[in-house]
Amino acid sequence: MATKTLFSDYLSAGFALVPLPQGAKGPVTKGWNQLTNCITDASGLTRIQYGVGLAHAYSKPVTCTLDVDDYVLASNWLAAEGVDLQSLLDAPDAVQIVSGKPNKAKLLYRLPDEQTPLATSVIKDGTKTILEFRCASSGGMTVQDVLPPSIHPDTGKPYEWGGQGHFSMLPILPTKLNTIWLPRQGTTSPSNNSNLEIVSPVMQSLLSMPETPENIAKVTQALDVLTADCSHDEWRDIIFALKSTLWNCAEDLARNWSMTAPHRWNEGYFNSLWSHAKAIGGIGVGTLFHKAMVFNASASLSLNHQPVHQFDDGNTASSHFELGDGRMCIPTLPPSPRDYAYGDTVPFGTTAILAGVGGTAKTTFVMQLAAQGALGKPIGNFPVNSFASMLFLGEENQEERDRRFGAVCVGMPAADLALVQQRVMCFPAAGKDIRLNFLVDNNLTENHLVNDIIDKVRAHHAECGLRVGLIVFDHVRLIMTGDPNAANDVTQLTRILTKIANATNSSVLVLAHSPKSSLGRVESSDASEVFGSGAFVDNTRAAFILNTMRPEEAKDFSIDPKERNEYVCLTTVKSNYGKSGATWWFKKRYLPDWQTITLEPVTLYKQSLFANHNALSQRIIDKVNHNPAQLSERRLRDLAGKNGEFKASQAEVMRSLDRLLEEGTVVKRPPTVVERKAYRISSNVKEVLVSASPAV
Repeated sequence: MATKTLFSDYLSAGFALVPLPQGAKGPVTKGWNQLTNCITDASGLTRIQYGVGLAHAYSKPVTCTLDVDDYVLASNWLAAEGVDLQSLLDAPDAVQIVSGKPNKAKLLYRLPDEQTPLATSVIKDGTKTILEFRCASSGGMTVQDVLPPSIHPDTGKPYEWGGQGHFSMLPILPTKLNTIWLPRQGTTSPSNNSNLEIVSPVMQSLLSMPETPENIAKVTQALDVLTADCSHDEWRDIIFALKSTLWNCAEDLARNWSMTAPHRWNEGYFNSLWSHAKAIGGIGVGTLFHKAMVFNASASLSLNHQPVHQFDDGNTASSHFELGDGRMCIPTLPPSPRDYAYGDTVPFGTTAILAGVGGTAKTTFVMQLAAQGALGKPIGNFPVNSFASMLFLGEENQEERDRRFGAVCVGMPAADLALVQQRVMCFPAAGKDIRLNFLVDNNLTENHLVNDIIDKVRAHHAECGLRVGLIVFDHVRLIMTGDPNAANDVTQLTRILTKIANATNSSVLVLAHSPKSSLGRVESSDASEVFGSGAFVDNTRAAFILNTMRPEEAKDFSIDPKERNEYVCLTTVKSNYGKSGATWWFKKRYLPDWQTITLEPVTLYKQSLFANHNALSQRIIDKVNHNPAQLSERRLRDLAGKNGEFKASQAEVMRSLDRLLEEGTVVKRPPTVVERKAYRISSNVKEVLVSASPAV
């Protein structure tokens, strides 16, 4: 979408705009926060030369933001107020302004029509700002937030729209947030309790629940949702959360809840744990509320004395619907682009399957996918979003896991390696039981491991500050009980996988084998190459096949038949939310020191169509690689000609460049502020060329 058109759409949505200077997150002009100096119609758009901000108080309807400066601390603070921050971010109508900086988030709302602008409130932990409710100043002037596609001065990259909603249809500020904000208008810091001076303000807010019948009922209701028949870590965290209340009845609450799982109850161990649990500075009561909301999210758990209905069992979602659940608000404008995790095929919050015969490097591929997701970089021209990951490798021990990830990360700068280590959690599970379901009286039932995984994903998100966008299970036969050829058994497993995807808003990817008949296959890959019931493909939202280069493909690409086994092709054989049929080629690269392989992206051309294309394209790629963001399309064209660097005509150079751009091997984008300054790029140059797979 062109920038001018986007600004016009902002005005159509009722936004009042503020022009921002280059390299700044806020305006500097005197009086900028007065209505007369804001842009409210198209005649003022010419004033926007660089960035643009949203003037909340003057917009119609009035807008506001929940600005999260520290996700972990803000989550805890809001949880104590009965609000699940992650649920707000994952809401189907959520509109986010994404800065690209870790551990931060910003949700955009509109106020109810009858409500006047609210004065901004700042929540601090000591001297550190963790959360802001932003709309207006105490004097009634507007405050502003930067809008896409303005350039962030720290990252040098544009702000982006995020969430599943669209800025043209902003959700109303949730009643709970409105209630929290109203009494805090124009204030800073949430607590001034002199009895807790040694505790941070965030901890003060978590400990600010007096022992009243109402609050005891809230805690009891949350405990009723949770089962004590859970993992030790989950049980321990609930006990610690109850200890943090400092209530006289807390020990009885903890004891009575624990005894609902009599086969796990141990009086001596409970007494020891309770006596050593920290009341201050450890896990807070917000953890209890958060776990209750996560466990019963499908039943819309309320901590305000609403009736709580638990499911009959833990492995199916509620089938109860309210009439209002089916009511639609059909948009009149196209929504924001889908938020794909990878491949421009798999959105966050969905399930996918990757199949291939043994030896096609499926595990290596998902390791590289996780590593590149941690860096927010593509694998060659295979698109990869920015996300943290959690992998469960049923065939790898710790030594093999470390060896293979070490090979994947060879040559990475130290900063990138640190990000991969922080953002990728990989569990070596060789020899462990990682089944997600089991048989009870001949009925398949969800294993408690499922909720444990969901909790660990949320904990990983909180620790690393980046959404967990990829969960991998390798492989499918190790995570299921039942017959992989039976549609009913497979459907029960995929229902569990979908539950994990929905609860975490992650893309869940399961690895599977291909039948041996695939080895002699001649035609292109299709869904029949996924071993087992067709329900594996039917019930997932995307399916990929990773296959070794076939003899006919080697001939077409002029690859020596003896070398074809070194090449593998990834094919999208099914995509509910993107295009099917896309292919990406990789070459196995053996690393002798690591005694394992990695996958190197390669671009192959059918020689019958492009006899001279490979050499010229490679020269163009090399030139762009060694001069990132320094070449415009015109500058590249100037290198053509008989005596030019490429030794090819302008027409041949431009045809090759067009193909590289179409494939995504080379990308055209506006230069950043930093690049313009570093490379002295003229203001006349609107776009520069960069490689989708930069040289290391």
